[in-house]
Amino acid sequence: MVLPMVNLETIRMNGGLLAPIYKTTNICFNSFTDPHFSVYLSELLHPYTPSRQIRSSTDSRILSIPRTKTKTTGDRSFSFSAPTLWNQLPHPIRHCKTSSTFKKSLKTHLFKSAYNT
Repeated sequence: MVLPMVNLETIRMNGGLLAPIYKTTNICFNSFTDPHFSVYLSELLHPYTPSRQIRSSTDSRILSIPRTKTKTTGDRSFSFSAPTLWNQLPHPIRHCKTSSTFKKSLKTHLFKSAYNT
């Protein structure tokens, strides 16, 4: 089945638009791969370091999710929502080597999730 060309800005998934998810996870990817990426945004993202050795600790591209004091504004902040969205991505997408591969894989994942295929 061939899907018609659609705009990422107009597709909804779980009550939200796909474009903010795409942009936020793209920022996370750039913070891992580009040393000259925005210092301000990179400082808001912290790699997860477990207190003891566990199997998932070998995944170097998991971000720690900070605790928030308020559910309404705290959960909407970039420092909370970006790691949450990033950690929900499948392992192969988080570990893409190039930006173009990441973007292509991410779009495919988001479209499949939105259309439940």
